[in-house]
Amino acid sequence: MIREGPPKKPAQAPEPIAAGKQHHGAIYRLKGTPAALLGHVEAPDAETAIKKAIDEFAIDPALHKRLLAQRRA
Repeated sequence: MIREGPPKKPAQAPEPIAAGKQHHGAIYRLKGTPAALLGHVEAPDAETAIKKAIDEFAIDPALHKRLLAQRRA
């Protein structure tokens, strides 16, 4: 098989998070389309951002599994 065009570049691995570095994250509640934006938090990763949002926004335990954290630049 002959391949035309430039060779594909390998996918870049995500940049490792430095210890103590905080990122801005948006927290969404997934209930339908579109997802509802609850607010923004600062945390080193998505799991920590969700835990912080649960405390900060007093989210009902029934909705904990419906949360999504999206890192913002």
